[in-house]
Amino acid sequence: MAQVQTFVVENVRDGITRVKRTLGPDAVILSIRSVKDRRGKTALEVTASLDERPTPSVEAAVREPEVPQVPRPENGAEIKQIAGRSVNEIMAELHVITRRLEEIQGQLQPDSLNEKLEGFAKGLTSLQRMVVDSTGGSRRGALPYDPDLAVYYEKLLEEGVDAAYAQELIEQTSRRLSSKSLSVSVYGMEYLAAVLMDRVRTATPFHPGRDQHIHMIVGPTGVGKTTTIAKLAAQQVFEFGHRVALLTVDTFRIGAIDQLRTYAKIINVPIEVCMNEVDLIENVRKHADKDVLFIDTAGASQKDARMMGELAKVYETGVPMDVHLIVSATTHDADLSDIADRYGVFPLTSLIVSKLDEANNFGNVYNLMQQTNLPVSCFTVGQHVPDDIEGATSERVADLLLNVTANT
Repeated sequence: MAQVQTFVVENVRDGITRVKRTLGPDAVILSIRSVKDRRGKTALEVTASLDERPTPSVEAAVREPEVPQVPRPENGAEIKQIAGRSVNEIMAELHVITRRLEEIQGQLQPDSLNEKLEGFAKGLTSLQRMVVDSTGGSRRGALPYDPDLAVYYEKLLEEGVDAAYAQELIEQTSRRLSSKSLSVSVYGMEYLAAVLMDRVRTATPFHPGRDQHIHMIVGPTGVGKTTTIAKLAAQQVFEFGHRVALLTVDTFRIGAIDQLRTYAKIINVPIEVCMNEVDLIENVRKHADKDVLFIDTAGASQKDARMMGELAKVYETGVPMDVHLIVSATTHDADLSDIADRYGVFPLTSLIVSKLDEANNFGNVYNLMQQTNLPVSCFTVGQHVPDDIEGATSERVADLLLNVTANT
């Protein structure tokens, strides 16, 4: 009679330890899959079995394997072939591997046993996936990668990457490594970073151009719109030698105009306060000789219909402009999604991510980029004007999620 138990653990090694402690060294790992623990965090569910019946010797197991029979479909259809082999053949091979492992476990040193068990779990997961695919079953919720990639999957989840996006990254990495027969332990980080960078879109809307560019910055309250505009304006003046003017339609916040005036004075550019849409149009015409105009807006909660309506009026003046959504890296995942949905009424040009220096992880912003398919243009990394701003790159995003530079 086989004794089957299930354990919820943080990683594969912890699972092996729990299995050995509870069921003994003769236990066999049957499956490993991703689940949510009681706290809602992602964990691994390890199912293991201990066959209490006497087992034949290794030689007998190899000579006379007990092949489990897979029933044929009732409609008479043939069992599907996988890589030229039937499901019966694959299950027979798996059975022999299992019996061999059970016999030699007691003779192995602890470290060697862990390696063998992890290798067995890897092979079992792969075979199970092949059988599920061949019979049209669902793989949803299962971990579609070998245990050697588990550490990277867990790293992505720890950084706040949505499980579906993390699974997609790991699957693609596994395929690329397998196609070139490369070791995960040697090339895993490198190839995962490459796959991740392929998923990241970036833009350079603030780089020099021939025609006048008008940029309106929108976003919720407290994300640093005014400071970011000052940094972008200073960059245009000092790095690109452009003629710049600042316009503000933020007449709601006390001190907002004074703050922008202070920045304008420091970088020596004109500032115009627009009380309504007519003022905005007139001031755009007034500064037709400028290379770049930046429009500062009032911070509007995505749930404040009145303020969102005021922003819509600015865009609907017909002034040709790019609209950039600025969000804080410290904002929760669900709130970022809601912000993107509400501000999606504008034809957004790019994302600007602020407060990167204050965030503990970056997965929430990566999720937003995947959800909206918007390119990211800039990161702000502090309060200093004009220094603490940088152009976004896919390499930087990969480093934020994987800490690549710390591992090189």
